[in-house]
Order: sequence, then C-alpha cells, then structure tokens
Amino acid sequence: MAAANVLLLLLLLPELTSAQTKVVDCVAQFELANRACTIIHAANRRGRESEDGHSHGHGEGEAKGHHRNRCCRWLKEIDDSCVCNTLLRLPISLVKPKHAYTVSVGDHCSVTYKCHGL
Repeated sequence: MAAANVLLLLLLLPELTSAQTKVVDCVAQFELANRACTIIHAANRRGRESEDGHSHGHGEGEAKGHHRNRCCRWLKEIDDSCVCNTLLRLPISLVKPKHAYTVSVGDHCSVTYKCHGL
C-alpha cells in the first residue's frame, strides 16, 4: 500500500527535485518498517490477551519469529540519512554533533543508524 502511494505521488508530481524525491523515499522506508514492526506489537498484545493457560496450537512462536525477521529486515533497509535528517527536527538541545541511534527488536536484532551531526 505504501509503495503504491509513493508511486502515485511520483506519477502526479513528475517534476520533483532530487531532495523531494529523497524525502518521498524516506517516507516509504519509514512506512514499510512501521507496518512490519506494528504487526509484532499487535501479535504480542493478542498473545497477552489470550494467556489463559491453554495451548494455542503450533506455529505461534514461528509466526512471531517471522514478524520479527520482517521488522528487522525493514529497519535495516532504512537509510542512515533518513533517520538523521528526521532527528535533526528535534530541539537543538537534543541534537548531538556526532551520534548513533540504535533500535532494538527485543533480543532478536539491533539496528544502529550513524549520524555525523550538524
């Protein structure tokens, strides 16, 4: 869905500058990772709501593992510059000259985005 929206935007606005194209690309990257990682949250919430001491069938752990793998994959696809440029919108007191931000998906994976500062 996100890719279709980006494609539609590119078709409607063919005169985008390279900076605008980069913003559209970053939005698409964030959207894909957000969708993949939101599924983990929803699956965990469903799991907590159904914890009643009964067996819930085979493959439930495999499904969560699959969702975590997808989340990690899309987090790794986000370009460092997208994260860094987004974080530059923070209040100046929170923007560091040189820093790295790490996103962890439980114990499953960690993705670090390195920013070179202002």
